[in-house]
Amino acid sequence: MHSADIIIIGGGAAGLMAAAGAAQTYASKGLPGKVIVLEKMPRPGRKIMITGKGRCNFTNLKQWNEFSGHIHPKPNFLKPSFYNLTSEKMIAFLESHGLETVVERGDRAFPASHLASDVIDTLVRAAKEAGAEILCGKSVSQVTRNEDEPSFTVRCEDGASYSCSKLIICTGGLSYPKTGSTGDGYGWAEGMGHSIRPLFPSLTAIVPEGYKDGKGHIDRSLPLSETGKSLCGNQLKNVGLSLIVDGNEAQNEFGDLDFTDGGIEGPIGFKVSRKCVNAIINGSKVTAVIDLKPAVDLEDLHVRIGTLWNEISKDKRNVNKLYKALITGSHPTFAIRNTIRDLQTAGLYSRDFAAAVIKNIKSGKSSVASAVASAKPATAELNSAYKALCNLQDKYNTYLDYVVNATKFGS
Repeated sequence: MHSADIIIIGGGAAGLMAAAGAAQTYASKGLPGKVIVLEKMPRPGRKIMITGKGRCNFTNLKQWNEFSGHIHPKPNFLKPSFYNLTSEKMIAFLESHGLETVVERGDRAFPASHLASDVIDTLVRAAKEAGAEILCGKSVSQVTRNEDEPSFTVRCEDGASYSCSKLIICTGGLSYPKTGSTGDGYGWAEGMGHSIRPLFPSLTAIVPEGYKDGKGHIDRSLPLSETGKSLCGNQLKNVGLSLIVDGNEAQNEFGDLDFTDGGIEGPIGFKVSRKCVNAIINGSKVTAVIDLKPAVDLEDLHVRIGTLWNEISKDKRNVNKLYKALITGSHPTFAIRNTIRDLQTAGLYSRDFAAAVIKNIKSGKSSVASAVASAKPATAELNSAYKALCNLQDKYNTYLDYVVNATKFGS
């Protein structure tokens, strides 16, 4: 059996930082402490590789009062850690171990190379230089607390055993099993007397109905439907996203939203996902509303569209001005364009309806499981064009169903 003073299970960001800190503490005090990291994947930091779209946005330089507003649901638990290792200290730590960094829009810090692998290499280097040992391919199968002495025994699937006086579990959650995050640590913690709260996805993809087949948890590996294929890759910039739970607004966010192979993601998609998924699990009716022009109120938008509408009425070739001025660059243009053209053909489309669609794209119906996306005017009084559209909903919902439909969630 191998022995160490501290064993850390998990070689992700937390495990590598813990290893660097623990080993450095022993070294600075002149103590002969031994620190071992057991990582079950072939190399450490697998999940770091996919952060920041492969660029690794490793910290943010906003002050606490501004930063804490992005932590849901309760930020105070993080406050001591925030001040104990500030963003400035984190940058200094990485730079002291050879990583060049850069701060970009939104006070986000990245490696200057824009390669997440460089962050991993830096964390591994920091841990090893401090004296920690990192062992990969070590999948832990059992953790035992020894009652007769203050120690732990850790057994691996390859037959190796380790003993330690202090154990740090850094196995992460259940978010990305392919990176090694399979929730192993919850069982070990519970076995040693800790209470575990019910788990549910957070910072996860919300899968629109019709995007993929299935209900409840939708795995990212499932193939996209034709609707999903047509939407995947579209990015909405500077839009508003509101989450409505049982008729009441539960959350409102502004920023970027992405349609990906997982579903609805991106900064604001992730921000609302926790409350969205929790509400769905609890059986609530959930509706998500996208505002494509959050900086422009409905009346101003009516005026803008009215000006363009007059140009179009004089020369139909100007119709592309409407598309480009209002939706290009912030919307799956082909989908809204098809909707507009079909409604024009049916004689149902109006400039009032155009403003309503752009300002308030809504999903939701009588129940979460059967929610169908629909475009609704922001004003309480529906105009005649919209009422007519409602009567022909079945005919046109192939064009309207692409919007956020918070009925499922993905990994």
